[in-house]
Amino acid sequence: RPDQVDVSATIERVDSVGTRFQLHGFDRSVPVTLRLVGERHVSHALAAAALAWSMHVDVDAVVAGLESVASVAGHLESVDEGQDFDVRVDEARTATSLAQALAALRSVSAGRVHLVLSAQGDQDRAERRALAMVAEQSAARVVLTLGDPRTEEPDRCLDDVLGGFRRPGKVHVEPDRRRAIEAALADARPGDAVLIAGKGRNAYQIFADRVVPF
Repeated sequence: RPDQVDVSATIERVDSVGTRFQLHGFDRSVPVTLRLVGERHVSHALAAAALAWSMHVDVDAVVAGLESVASVAGHLESVDEGQDFDVRVDEARTATSLAQALAALRSVSAGRVHLVLSAQGDQDRAERRALAMVAEQSAARVVLTLGDPRTEEPDRCLDDVLGGFRRPGKVHVEPDRRRAIEAALADARPGDAVLIAGKGRNAYQIFADRVVPF
């Protein structure tokens, strides 16, 4: 509850270009137009604002700082190459973070949400099934591919995630990550959104016997 915390926010608008919210707790409430999409980014902004509040930073400086952030690498990071649909890269590897990212995209997308879902190594079966459930509930189209298999057999990673879908036949399985991304982009239409999840800003894939630049 806002009356039980020192710094809080009231979200007023979320769209494809950002999130507007009222920041409370300083000497006055002020509007902030964040150039980032979704509640997760507002939570991060609040953490920064609360730290600034504890150090007695002026609220105008706090607003200026928050509004200057154009993107956060690997967190719903926008990729704009002139296409007529939204493309975002996110490091989501857990069901909770994937649900947050998909919810943010659904809130601003006029069309379908396409998901490139990553099967990761060193992850228990329950978490893989949970990822599948979120993907099936929240994305219109799912392309399943590999993230970082690490020491596990890639096929086992894929099979475990696929086993969490109620209708696995609707999932496009493409182990090659580059081809999987290409498939998701090719299927997108004007107004759609594509979420490429699982790696964020990490520019490589880790296999048992090699590390592949990506």
